[in-house]
Amino acid sequence: MMDDRTERHKCKVQHRLKNRRAQQQQQHQQQQQAQMPPPLVDQQLRRKRPSPRGGGGGGRSPSDNSASPAAAEGAKQLTPSTAATSPTPPSTASTAEFGGAAQSAPAAAAEPQPDLRSLMQQAGITEEALRQALTCVKPPSVSEIELKSALIRLFPPPPDRLPEAFYPCLNFELHLSDSGSDAAYNRVFDGQAEEISLQDLRPNREYHVKALAKLDSLRGKFTQPKAFCTLCRPPAAPAAPHLASRTKNSLLVRWPASDEDNGAKVVAYLLECATKASDSVSAPDFAEVYRGAQRQFKLTKLSPNTLYSLRVAAVNSKGVGDYSAIVDMATSRAAPPQPDPPSLAQRGVRSLTVAWQSGQQPLSEDEFVLQMNDEDTGHGFMTVYSGPELSHRVSHLRRNTEYRFRLQAINDDGASKWSAEAAYATLPDKPRRPDRPTLRGQPRPNSFRLAWEAPSDDGGMPLLAY
Repeated sequence: MMDDRTERHKCKVQHRLKNRRAQQQQQHQQQQQAQMPPPLVDQQLRRKRPSPRGGGGGGRSPSDNSASPAAAEGAKQLTPSTAATSPTPPSTASTAEFGGAAQSAPAAAAEPQPDLRSLMQQAGITEEALRQALTCVKPPSVSEIELKSALIRLFPPPPDRLPEAFYPCLNFELHLSDSGSDAAYNRVFDGQAEEISLQDLRPNREYHVKALAKLDSLRGKFTQPKAFCTLCRPPAAPAAPHLASRTKNSLLVRWPASDEDNGAKVVAYLLECATKASDSVSAPDFAEVYRGAQRQFKLTKLSPNTLYSLRVAAVNSKGVGDYSAIVDMATSRAAPPQPDPPSLAQRGVRSLTVAWQSGQQPLSEDEFVLQMNDEDTGHGFMTVYSGPELSHRVSHLRRNTEYRFRLQAINDDGASKWSAEAAYATLPDKPRRPDRPTLRGQPRPNSFRLAWEAPSDDGGMPLLAY
């Protein structure tokens, strides 16, 4: 098993063999059948080399081979793939993912590897000579360095030290350290490969890699460490800001920290705001409203009942990172204006109906509180209605009595001032019938006098006539 220190590395490893190896194996078998001597040590290396890459390091596609420091020992063979760049029989391309279950499948056209002992006998090479040849390995080269990845290339012993007949048996170990060239290394790859792509590295971190070549149990010495540093870039976008509180003229917004600083400490956050366009086609015209280390900000002097668009970005020494998703927030509506006094819509002997509106348009979105004052009771203004209607009939009143009314409008953002007071009186009622008249005195030849009592109820106002 690998050292437990590899647990802190979490990346994937993928490696590949070149198609020439299968061809070399076929050539070797043909030589054996013809009883030909094995290739001499001065024969040229005939491994297929990767084509030159321009630019010094763009990113690799997901189909590229990759390697990762992980908590497992050795390369575990997964599903093989084939290269389509050569008409020769395809060689295996194995993928290892450390820390997980491993699967393997043989390549359809792969030939069995030759036996190392028989190769040594045919070439007349001793173990010590092979061990010395395995020691002559160049340090790995590093290219295509990105934010979290780098491409490592491994080199076999020079062709004048190791015959190419041994190449199908040649394996490499790659070790990685992120604590300096003299610190502990973790094995991140063990197998056959020419290129290894290290993934899930840390941004702006110095790493050291070293490799060794081996043939079965014969191991060469480690190469000199090769140092490289991953790139550093502006921070990743934070999550979108969210509304903490609001008033009719302000918005208090907060946002979480950026998940990834991409190699440099986040030193500030940039908050931008734009008034939401009335149409959905126009792009928001953002303006900076805050730059600082805090992760909240209160926007003030805003318009009531107005929609605003906001976004935030993190800043480090490399510049401003990507902006978060745009989020829309609205200020509160202002409290309703002072309504006009309620008007008299209808009156009766025992009831009064009053109505109201604001200016010329009813406040259909608001609710209303109607209060009435009956001065005879001495209780002051009492609420007689609360709701969205624009009129109300007050019943069970006294006839021919004056009542005072006032109105208030209310919405989610507050209440208006009370309207001016308005006074309205109920109608008087009909008087009750008086008692029947009675004769007063003696009748005269041409006249007589009648008298009657006033009705017990005058209807609420003085009698005018009988």
